[in-house]
Amino acid sequence: CYREFERLAEAEEAARKAIELEPENYQSHYELSHVLAMKGEIASAIRSVLKTLQLNPLHITAYLTLGTLYNQVERFGQTIELYEEGLRHNPNAHILRDELVDLYLLVQKPREAYLHAESLTQRRDFFGDYLRLGKCALAIDEFEKAEQAFLRATQLNPQHAEASYHLGEIYMAAGLFEEAKEQYKKAIAVNDQNFI
Repeated sequence: CYREFERLAEAEEAARKAIELEPENYQSHYELSHVLAMKGEIASAIRSVLKTLQLNPLHITAYLTLGTLYNQVERFGQTIELYEEGLRHNPNAHILRDELVDLYLLVQKPREAYLHAESLTQRRDFFGDYLRLGKCALAIDEFEKAEQAFLRATQLNPQHAEASYHLGEIYMAAGLFEEAKEQYKKAIAVNDQNFI
């Protein structure tokens, strides 16, 4: 409650008291990490959230919080290692896999991004997953896989222009001009303000 009202000194005191009373309570360590991050004490916040994960390696939100703290100081490699560790503890933590796709693309490792994107599409059937899989496939010059991913994306959400546009680009590069024209027309017809 103190944290919600930005009474940070009192929030820190309460979290530290909770830890003193029950040192193995991971939630108290996690709360302390939040308060410390809000105070700008990033190194201390990182130590506190690491303690949270030591006590509870299945705490998905703690992984994301620590990843955010690492990213603030551009320690993307450590964030990647952290999220991979989180997936070893919980392979169904899709949100960590989502983040890894973006991180691997950020550090220019598209093959690793592709593997995680592919894993997501095997576990769930979401438009956005196929769109990202297609982009990752393009980044590693896997044009047939990109085509299949974008085709599935258009099936799942025909009102989104981006997948059709990418299909048009693939077909244009392959010299399939009629197919490219058809996909470009679809992309234009959708009039998707989020993409145009």
